[in-house]
Amino acid sequence: MTATTITAVGRRSLSPRRTMLLGIGLPLAAAHFIGPWADALMPGAFGVAFLSSLATSKPLLARLAARRAAGKPAAEARLATPAAVRALRLLTALWGVVLITLAAVLLTLAATLPEPEFGPIGTALGLAVPAVLGAATFAYARRRRTSDPATG
Repeated sequence: MTATTITAVGRRSLSPRRTMLLGIGLPLAAAHFIGPWADALMPGAFGVAFLSSLATSKPLLARLAARRAAGKPAAEARLATPAAVRALRLLTALWGVVLITLAAVLLTLAATLPEPEFGPIGTALGLAVPAVLGAATFAYARRRRTSDPATG
């Protein structure tokens, strides 16, 4: 496979390896030079990875769902439906936007609060927001499967 591919709708797509390099590698390299701000930048790096994966033919959550569905024909068929593809693209975008927003909040808090106060707040937010996103994603997927098993 080449470094870039053309998708069915004619949009140019980055390879998954380049997407991850750009989405995670560059922010991590920047965080290395910034030092203590790195913890606040990590959610942003992952948010960029989620959003940049939208430029590929299969966004990040679709890749994760495909791995989970591997070897289960009914689940693989559900993931191939246009409704599921749309939902996974939307959820990937949601994850990206929320994680970038979390990074902005953490950066603001890191700049305004003393480190002893920021530490517990930053840790709590850094754990709670992705946990809520994950729970909401699984709840949405379960609701879609039960409400319309044909389109899953």
